[in-house]
Formats: sequence, structure tokens, C-alpha cells
Amino acid sequence: MKRLDDDWVVKDLIDLEYKKYILLAYLKEVENQFKEKKLYPYLSEIVSHYRNLLVLKREKTLMYDKFPATLSKADFERLKMTYTRLVEDTELMAEIDSIVDFAIPECRRRLEDGKDIYEEVENSLNIEPIGLVPIYNDEGYFFIAQEKDKDLDIYRYRITIFDNSEERYRAISTELLDRTRSSLARTYEQLKLELIRNNPDLPNPATYLIHANSKVPYECTLLPVAKRLLVRYINPAA
Repeated sequence: MKRLDDDWVVKDLIDLEYKKYILLAYLKEVENQFKEKKLYPYLSEIVSHYRNLLVLKREKTLMYDKFPATLSKADFERLKMTYTRLVEDTELMAEIDSIVDFAIPECRRRLEDGKDIYEEVENSLNIEPIGLVPIYNDEGYFFIAQEKDKDLDIYRYRITIFDNSEERYRAISTELLDRTRSSLARTYEQLKLELIRNNPDLPNPATYLIHANSKVPYECTLLPVAKRLLVRYINPAA
């Protein structure tokens, strides 16, 4: 799928009709992905674009601490110089204002669509601990199972805390350990015991089962939603 550049508003020709074409073509692709319930990375991109548009509308320039961290220093300096020239041209700034005013509600609509799908998928997930949960549960294992599917994915996870000037947030890193099947002979509890035997560095691991009651695309929807749900389940205040 074609991506929309972070600086799409000021990149190339600054013309409302041209930018409408660029944005609507991108949003149409996002809409098609959402119809297939494929959320990521499309939902994250829409969130980023929407936030950037709000910053543009509010401040007319993108400050360094609010611009996407994925930009290199060289990219940012080039973009900053572009904006410096633009703010001195009232006619161009008026056109940018028109583009931003058009783009904000269009992105907001797709953002709401994505959030609705996210909530639908999240509401279809059940999470429960396997065995006793230790006091330290920022590291451990989780299993993912889908309705009417005997396959079972086993992950190791680690939750880390990051601070910036505005907030504290938690990130989760995961490693796929195995794709197997549960059965009467290999229950979730027995699978947990196997993990303990094979990974002595976690002798008393927190272990969770995440069960999906409906089938959705795995890598771009189920897995990322399940990971976020796990973080909130372990840290309700996150």
C-alpha cells in the first residue's frame, strides 16, 4: 500500500485540488484495508497524520518536539527550512490553511472508522492468567488462540516504561517462541510447565491466554490489538 509522506501538505505542488486528490487516494486505500479489518500500520499512520494536521492548524509550523520521531535530523532541518519560507508567504499559507481545513475532517472520519474496528476486535478478545500470577509480571509469556482454530501461538513478552517531557508510557516487546496446538494431552498448564523447563531464567513466569472469539487478520490486526490489551490488563493505569 502506498504511504502518505509526513510532509505531504507542503511537499511538491501546494494546491488545494491537487492535495485533495493525493489525500483522498490515500484514504481510499486505508478505507479498503479497514473493510478487510486490517488495522496496522494504517491506523497508526492516520493517527499521526491527524495529529500533525491539528498542530499545523494551531501553530502553522511543526515544532521539533511534536514532529514524528521517525524523521531523521536532516529530514527535519529541511522541513523546518521549508516552513520558514512558507510562513513568510501569506498566499501560500492561505492555501495551506485550506488544505488543512479540508484534510482534518477527512482524516477524522477514517480515524473513527479505525477506532470502531479496533474496539470491535478488542471486545472479541478474552484474556485470563494461566496458573498463579507472580508479583513481577512485566515479563513472561502469552498464548494466542482463535475461535475454531486449533493452532496456538506462544510468545515471550517484556514490558518496559518510557518517559518523555509530557507523559510516561509502556511498550511491549515480543518474541514468537512456538506455533503448536493445545489438546487434552497438552493443556495450557502443561505448556506453561514446558516453558519453565526450557527457559530456566524465568522460573515463575506470568503467563496469559488471549482467546479471539472471531477470525480477523492476524499480523496486522489480532496480534497488535492483543499486545495492547495485555499491557492494559497487566497495568490497568497504562
